[in-house]
Amino acid sequence: MATAVHIPPEPTIHSLHADSQPIAMVPAGRTVVFSVGDDMYRNLSSDDIDAGRVDFRKVNRLCGPVWIDQAQPGDAIGFTVDSIEPGPIAHVPFVARWRSQFFGLSSSTVDRLPVDRNAVRVSERISIDIQPMIGCIATAPASGTLSSLAPTGPTGGNLDLLSLQAGATIWLPVEVPGALVALGDLHASMGAGEPFGAGLECSGIVTGRFAIAPNLKLPGPRIESASVIQFVGCHRDSDQQSQRIAIQSAMAWLTDACALTDFEARAIFAAAADLSLGGPAGHNHLVSFDLERLERAGVKTVRLTA
Repeated sequence: MATAVHIPPEPTIHSLHADSQPIAMVPAGRTVVFSVGDDMYRNLSSDDIDAGRVDFRKVNRLCGPVWIDQAQPGDAIGFTVDSIEPGPIAHVPFVARWRSQFFGLSSSTVDRLPVDRNAVRVSERISIDIQPMIGCIATAPASGTLSSLAPTGPTGGNLDLLSLQAGATIWLPVEVPGALVALGDLHASMGAGEPFGAGLECSGIVTGRFAIAPNLKLPGPRIESASVIQFVGCHRDSDQQSQRIAIQSAMAWLTDACALTDFEARAIFAAAADLSLGGPAGHNHLVSFDLERLERAGVKTVRLTA
């Protein structure tokens, strides 16, 4: 059995671009282990936040990038998440200038909670089960720079989607040779849409495998699991445009991959498509389908994930 490729937490990066230097070459199908650090959160204080001394563009640490052997522009890269093991501490920052009007707190706070094997201990009487997820994952854009904070783009970024958990596969467009994939911003748990302004931020170990879909030009990320398929629309400037990208991606899947007629696709979309906001780091929308429901309707669903 081929040995796993281990990606260390250093050097830390906070953005991706076409000239980002890969720290490892990964063959498709090889197990990859990413070690994501949390140094920025360990050193974060409420006083520094309120004094404006925190550069939030450097808070989300990314591991990588890694070069995926044989990945070329015009392909799609899939990363299947086999497991996410959160570190021992969950950091819970509250940034007053982002959310004070919702929670009535005039000052920022930074709380730290112990993570046991399967739960985060909030107090002596309250514990909540962990639901580890990847907040940020992306391939490098052909032009410009993609931040680990905001905004997201067609090649991913700080998506903050609950579905990026163990068992899911995220597919991303490849715009540069080798794809140059990086990931980070792990959460032990997080509410959908990150309504607190942060989740239970943590370090951790992500184990998974890459796959290549040659000559598949995706307009944005796609997430597949055993039960759900999601089409992600990301746009730098417009919610309407992000919705358009997500909806058109989903409709193209119904007609092209699942071989429905235009009428059948419209009817299925009207009956079974869920449109929702994605993460808060930009203009992001999701179109989701319950795969079991589509199969019951007679739709022969086609997924990229083997």
